[in-house]
Formats: sequence, C-alpha cells, structure tokens
Amino acid sequence: MRRDLGDGLILRTVQSTEDIDKLAETQRVVFAEDDQPAVQIAAWTYDMLSGHHPTIAWDDAFVVEDTSNGQIVSSLILIPQTWFFDGVPFGVGRPEIVCTLQEYRRRGLVRAQFEAMHQRCADLHLPVQGITGIDYYYRQFGYEYALRLGGGTGITFGFLPQKTPESRFELREWTEADLPQIMALYDQHRTDKLITVERSETYWRYILTQLQVDNSNRRWLRVIVEDDHVIGYILLNQRLYNQNRVQGIDQLVLTGPIFQIIPWLLPALRDEIVSFQTEHNPLRMYFHELWEDDPLVPYLTQYRPYHTEPYAWYMRVPDLIGFLNSMLDLFRRRLADNPAALPAKTVYLDLY
Repeated sequence: MRRDLGDGLILRTVQSTEDIDKLAETQRVVFAEDDQPAVQIAAWTYDMLSGHHPTIAWDDAFVVEDTSNGQIVSSLILIPQTWFFDGVPFGVGRPEIVCTLQEYRRRGLVRAQFEAMHQRCADLHLPVQGITGIDYYYRQFGYEYALRLGGGTGITFGFLPQKTPESRFELREWTEADLPQIMALYDQHRTDKLITVERSETYWRYILTQLQVDNSNRRWLRVIVEDDHVIGYILLNQRLYNQNRVQGIDQLVLTGPIFQIIPWLLPALRDEIVSFQTEHNPLRMYFHELWEDDPLVPYLTQYRPYHTEPYAWYMRVPDLIGFLNSMLDLFRRRLADNPAALPAKTVYLDLY
C-alpha cells in the first residue's frame, strides 16, 4: 500500500532490507534513554522482520517516509496472532513499537498508520486489536482498557533458604527433545485460563532460537525434570528492572506436587539466576503477571512475596455484534452448563 500524506510524506509498508535499517535507526533515536540508543528495540524489529517470525510479513510493517531526504520518520509494526476466549479462537492484531521522530509529531502520522493497520487487520480477518502503551493515548483510535496487563509477584532473595535443599527434581536448560513436552505443558496450562494465545511449534522455535541477544523480548527457557521426565518449565527474560537488580520470570508452568517443588525450586532458581547473569547480580526474582488470585501464590507466602498492581491492555473490537456472533457456541455452552439457567429461548444482551 502507498498513500500520499502531503508535505513530501508517504505512508507505505516496508519494501527492502534498507527500509528495515532506516526503521531501526529511527527507533534507536526515538526510544533512546540517557543519550544511549535503544538497541534492544531495534533488535526486536530486526527479528520480527527477519523472515523467521511465524506470522509477520513486510506488509505488516508501516512506515512514513520523508521523500525529501529518504528518512523514515514514523512507524508501527502489526503482529498477527490467534487468541482464545475460553477455548474459542479468534484473530488479534497487535500494533507495536509505535514511534515518530520528535520534529514530525502532531501531524497525524500515527493516526494515518492506524487507519492503514486497521484495514490490514480487516483483510487478514483479525476482528480484534490489542495494544500495550501510553496511558490514555490510544483511546483516540477506538481502543479501551479491557484486560489486565503486567504487574505480578516478587520475591527477595533474603527470604529464601541460603542453601538449596536436596531434591529428586532437576533444573536444566531445554533441549530439542524437550519441545513436544514443553508444548503439551503450555497447552495444559492454558486450559483453565480465560484468555490465552496460540503458540505453535514454529513460534516456540522462533522465540527460543531465532532472537538476537540484544532483543528486549529474548527469552531463556529452563525445564524442571523428575526421573528424566519434564514436569514443568520456566521462561526467563533479561529485561532488568530497578537498576539491574531484578530477574524477570515470564512464565512458570508446573505439574506434579507443587508443595514439594516450590521449596526446592525457588532456591535452585536463585542459584541458576546468579550463574545465568554474567554482568549483573540480581537480588530479587519477579514473576510477571502472577497476580494475587493465581493458585500458585499461596505456595509462595512463606517467602513474604510482594505484589505490584497491573496496568491494562487496550482492546478494540470494531464490529462488536459480529464478534459476539462468533462466540455463540461458547454462550450456548455456558448457558447449558449453568444450573441456574432459565428455559428462555431468547437471551438479550445489553451493550449500554
């Protein structure tokens, strides 16, 4: 697609590796902190547009070019995904890394890109869009806060036993042979979650093997083993917080006797993190999106966990009636399973 925005500015999609280089350079400038270029954001973009990402194509990366100098001055990247609502799949478009050079702001460039991106979502049959970002900003494009985002549970190392107890369990790095079991554990883990995202084998391989070291979304995976059988896994990230003193844990999935695993796992994980971090010495571990109502939290109470409040996902559903119609089987199942359901043939939904 190509659209003339006036003043020598053209809205289009990425067409070449040269475009990607220019886009990454703009991001390094826009997201720089303390005069340090944002290399992690740029690495994220390179990885998304490398051709290895299972769902992103160059047509999903929107840029505004100043034709007077060939510079890319504004951009966003669409991440097509499949989410599940209580087991029912639906397409979601995630706009990410929205940025504009300071001297080109307040010209409607982001709005123009959102319009193009929303049309792309319609073409790809992605009826829902969701974004994480600046407070209130994206409401002007039809987004509203709807789902919890971020927050979690932290543990200070000082509340853990100094020595890791002896155990029949083992914590080690994942191998190719573990991948089928990891995928099965993830699918089992999300059966009791209301909103989940699909993770294909291609996607698992992408996040575990294809991301650059500098990518802010790179993950490291450790598996929990009992008698040579994988009974859980941990996804670690190195987005460090509080002056490089916190190690993030994106996901902890466990089967088996949790009350036996946790007293061994947390000290073992602490020792793993200390060796895992070659440049930093974290004093805490932080479980992202492990909220106080999570069934795992009671097993952490003896370590005096602290909790931080979540932010929220912005969500957009342009055709709400159409989306509800796509969920009719779910609603019928819920009504059928409800012992208090009335025998009415018509159910009215008030969307006030």
